[in-house]
Amino acid sequence: MVGGGLIRSQGGWSAVKAMRRLGIREKADERILGSGEFVKQLIKQSDQTRKEQFSAHERLQRTASHIEKVCKKENVSIEALKSGSRRQKVVLVRSQLAKTLVEEWGLSLTETGRHLGVSASAIAKTLYRLDKHKSN
Repeated sequence: MVGGGLIRSQGGWSAVKAMRRLGIREKADERILGSGEFVKQLIKQSDQTRKEQFSAHERLQRTASHIEKVCKKENVSIEALKSGSRRQKVVLVRSQLAKTLVEEWGLSLTETGRHLGVSASAIAKTLYRLDKHKSN
């Protein structure tokens, strides 16, 4: 596996040199094996994904806002949520938030635990229990 995606997909160095002599340019990226159109499509999708990602500051604000909104809706104080309380309603809200933050938003277990006032291990156990409960 030598020579990059463009070289392999065009049939080797001689084909690439012939294309260059004829003035034919092909979009290429050595990490992607495929035609120029395929490469353009992947790069476009990648750019879109990057636009949808948030900076650390934006993610922090967005997460805090979401936690606040859910707590208000469920009538659970943020202090109770972050205190590690084991009251049933607090545990249910924390579980719901953990699932959303990890599985939908892509936050790490550690970061999620920090936001919810529990350890990464507690978040992992919560998600495990939710999955186990869902499969039963």
